[in-house]
Parts: sequence; C-alpha cells; structure tokens
Amino acid sequence: MPDKIQCTVAVDETCNVLGFQSLKLVTQGNIYEVAAGWDIMMQWAFKPIK
Repeated sequence: MPDKIQCTVAVDETCNVLGFQSLKLVTQGNIYEVAAGWDIMMQWAFKPIK
C-alpha cells in the first residue's frame, strides 16, 4: 500500500502562512516504529511579528 498523507495550511487574508498540519497513515515497516494503522500528526504554528 502506498503512503497516504493529508496536509492543511492556514493563511491570513493576505496569504501569509500561519500554520501547517500534516496527517500520515502509518504502514507496516515504517521508520517511526509505530504499529500499522496508527496516524502520525505534525503541527506548526506561527504568529507574525508586526
């Protein structure tokens, strides 16, 4: 089964990136040593300095 990933990017009204989130379905033999069927979620958030 191929890797599956979903990404979401949050932007403000002028298209500045405010955050990012990815969700990946874990498959057998993954590099994370996590049981197949679990998900790995990564998040990043940024508040611009004005």
